[in-house]
Amino acid sequence: VKTPREQIDNVTYPADSSLLTRRLASLRPGALVQPGQFYHLEEMIAERQRLSDTLRNEGWYYFSPDNLVFEADTLHPAGEVNLTLHVKKETGERERRRYRLASVTVYPDYDLSRQSDSTHTTYDSLQFNCLQYAYHHMPLRPEVLNRQITLRCGRFYSNRAYQATIFRLLNLNVYKFVNIRFEVSPLADTLLDARVY
Repeated sequence: VKTPREQIDNVTYPADSSLLTRRLASLRPGALVQPGQFYHLEEMIAERQRLSDTLRNEGWYYFSPDNLVFEADTLHPAGEVNLTLHVKKETGERERRRYRLASVTVYPDYDLSRQSDSTHTTYDSLQFNCLQYAYHHMPLRPEVLNRQITLRCGRFYSNRAYQATIFRLLNLNVYKFVNIRFEVSPLADTLLDARVY
């Protein structure tokens, strides 16, 4: 375990040619862990979170801070440490993949109790811009809902858009609960289908 007396001499980011590691390397200028600082585990944890949050807002849906690790090299003058950031070797392909939204289906009157009682539910359907609505009755006009849903077909997945959609729908004071599920699309392994319940 390192002590706060040890100073960071150098921080190296991944350098291979994959899109993921090139993006990580491009985020280095805003890093929370910099040469000249003292070694603090909390700052490395915060840096992993910052990198993961940025990636998840740019399409890396399955990526998490646990996919990153800082390795410390202490074979240097006393009190100095070199850090190297790595994507863990055991990180799978789905975590390394960047995803766009293929479809967004909205269930504006979804009722969990009604769904559990029926094995096959039929819905009316309406297409509004890129959003597909599946409903029994429309509690609000589609154009009102459309303004609140920030997820859009063709865009990269964004955790920011996901959170904003939930927040904005709840603020309509029509819904007590909002749940958004994402699944890999049958169209391609780099596409997600979103379902807004």
